[in-house]
Amino acid sequence: MKLVTFRIDHELYAVAVESVRSIEKVQPIRPIPHAPEHVIGIMNLRGVVMTVADLRSILHFPLADFTDDTRLMVIGQTAFVVDEALDVQDISEDQLEMRDETSDLVLGVVQDDDQLIVVLNDQKLAAY
Repeated sequence: MKLVTFRIDHELYAVAVESVRSIEKVQPIRPIPHAPEHVIGIMNLRGVVMTVADLRSILHFPLADFTDDTRLMVIGQTAFVVDEALDVQDISEDQLEMRDETSDLVLGVVQDDDQLIVVLNDQKLAAY
């Protein structure tokens, strides 16, 4: 299984590589009045208008300013703001330690050397 890894705050996360349409630099975002808290606005990406959602907000991290490392990770019709896109990792199914039932957004956790990578459910994420 191939995973795209990314950083939110100081934590590592990942989603299945096949769910990620593209990873983009931050582009102009137009705010949407009365949108849900995690929705920053909309943007035009190569002729396609899509929702821009803050993954920090969805994962209950405090909001932060964009930096040069900030990226938009496009899953479905939504561009998710991540602090930094890292790389693609190839893991085996037995490396994925299954989670408990407290969050349907989390598929499991992978231990990579001394770091834990939380693997998110891309189908649930795409529903945001």
